[in-house]
Amino acid sequence: MIEQPQNTKKTNTLSNLNDILFAQLERLNDVNNDDVTFEKEIRKSYATAQLAQQIVSNNNTCIKALKLAKEHKIDNDDQLKFIGLKWADYSQ
Repeated sequence: MIEQPQNTKKTNTLSNLNDILFAQLERLNDVNNDDVTFEKEIRKSYATAQLAQQIVSNNNTCIKALKLAKEHKIDNDDQLKFIGLKWADYSQ
């Protein structure tokens, strides 16, 4: 399991993802790692990177959907349910 950096609120944000990625990078750079620990961290880093790519891709899809909805003046939450969006979530 990937540990969250100290003093970080547990939230699902891109900022939090960034913190997790940098924490993983720090663990890879830890000079005290033996070969077994290093290999384990490499596998965890690969899995983390794959998940991070998917999260960023999903966020990009949401941004494109919001732009399309705005372009076509779709501002009713009922009309946005089919893509799992609500303007209330993004209007701030």
